[in-house]
Parts: sequence; C-alpha cells; structure tokens
Amino acid sequence: QVRQIFPGQNNKQTNYICSRKCKSRENEAPSLENECKLGTGATVWPGSMVLLKYLEKITHEAADNPPSDVLEEMQQKQFHGILEGKTIADLGSGTGITTIASALLGAKYVVCTDGCDPVVDLARFNVRHAAEKLTKQAKDVTTLTAKDVDKERNFNIRGCEILVRRYLWGDGTLLKEIPENRNCTDLEEHEREDQPELTMHFDIILCADCVVPKLYPIEPLVDALDELSGIDTIAYMSYEKRHYEHFDPAREFRRLAESR
Repeated sequence: QVRQIFPGQNNKQTNYICSRKCKSRENEAPSLENECKLGTGATVWPGSMVLLKYLEKITHEAADNPPSDVLEEMQQKQFHGILEGKTIADLGSGTGITTIASALLGAKYVVCTDGCDPVVDLARFNVRHAAEKLTKQAKDVTTLTAKDVDKERNFNIRGCEILVRRYLWGDGTLLKEIPENRNCTDLEEHEREDQPELTMHFDIILCADCVVPKLYPIEPLVDALDELSGIDTIAYMSYEKRHYEHFDPAREFRRLAESR
C-alpha cells in the first residue's frame, strides 16, 4: 500500500495503491503539512510502475528460467540478484514506491530522495508504513502524526536499511550518506585508504520519469548522475515521451550525459 495524493483533493479522498485491491480509506493516513505543495511527487506515475516491474522481471527471469545458450547464460548472470546486496540512490522518488520495491528485491541500503520537503514527508510515511506492515513491528501506523514522521529518517525493510531525505540534484551532499564500509568490501583496509574514491559511489541509481524539462531542468539531473556514479555504477531510468516545444527531452538528456 502506497499513499498518493491528487491535487485538489483532501485527505478523505486520498487513495491507496494496493497490490491486490484498491479502495479509498478515510482517516487512515497522517495529515501531512503543505499537501497543496506536493505537486507531481505525490502520484505513482506509470514511469515508476514500469521501472519497478522491469527490475522485478529481470530479477525473477534470471533466477527462474534455465539458460538455453551461452549468451543467455551470460545475460542471466548479469541480471541475477541485480539489486541483491546493493547500495542504491533513488532520485526523485516521490511516493517512495521504487525504494520499497528495491528493498523487497534484495537491496542492502537505499537512500530515498526528493527535492521537495512535503514529498519527502510523504515518502517517509510510505516507507515507514511498509516497514511496519512487513515486519509487524511498532505501533499502528494510523496513529502517526506529521510530527512523528518528521522525526525519523532510517527504516528497515527485510534487512534493507532505508534512509529518506531531501536531496537537490548535484548538491554534493548525498555521497556522505554512504557508510564507509558499504562499498569495496573485498578490498584490504590499506587498499581502501589508497583508493578512497572507490567508496564514494552508489552501485545502482534509480530514476523514474524525471526527465521533464517543462517542470525540471535536465542538467541538474545529469549532474546528480555524474556525481553519484562510479566506474561500475548502473543507472536504471524510465522515461515517458512528452512533447516539449524547445527540444526533444530524450535527445537533450543523451547530449548532456555524453558530454560528461
């Protein structure tokens, strides 16, 4: 269940996105402040569903289907456990649904981010709600208030540590959230000291439907991807093609990315 809020609607009209059945519920979610300022970050967009379904598909296909040839075997080895044990940055996470999916697919550590404080509050609520429902721990989530939610940043879903925080693309603050021992676990201590930059990257970056130049400049997103990536980092992005009168968003994104 992931809480999403639609512009112009009050809390009683808020829907829950459910894995089986969807229905409206009254007075079940905390009243977060500034809901009118949530904007696009308060909805589970198709791009998010496409991304998480893709990650689920390649993870399960690699695990369940025996390879028919050498090439297919190589591809399955590449995708098997693709999120398992990985350190992940979720950019523009909105409701936090891709973060929750990453935890369920075996990630070890996820930083769930958005640039808007009310949206971060919403993502934090959803992550905490998922953690409590999945682990059957703590108090009933329906008793939480916005003040309660704001106090907490770290959660755990099936062994995956999740940090929810505000991040402005390319502002240089997110790499500080990576625990020192999270990357390069196979290196000896003296090797880590000789190559400190190797510890300062995420294994995987997720970005669902964030190439929207009408609302957000593309260059800061490219800055963030460049800033957070190491040699072995993989970025998974979903993109919904939309008309933009000044340039083609996909081509402009590629141009900026290739220039780095």
